[in-house]
Amino acid sequence: MHIPDNGQDKARAALEAIFRAGVARVDPERLVRESLRLSAERLIVDTAGGERAYDLTQFERIIVLGAGKGAGGVGRAGGG
Repeated sequence: MHIPDNGQDKARAALEAIFRAGVARVDPERLVRESLRLSAERLIVDTAGGERAYDLTQFERIIVLGAGKGAGGVGRAGGG
């Protein structure tokens, strides 16, 4: 027996697509990967106010500390 869905399946699929797109847009790993890049021995960080460049030869080591749900993905994106 066929039971009509009255368009609910299409609406549910559309809402799920919108939700997934929103979650993907704020994915911490993706955001960090897109905001950091290395150029020679400089770390370049894209910020809301423009680019900031850090001369890595001026640092003996860099320690990154993170906590929270996005910390693992952020660490992977940053090369950790």
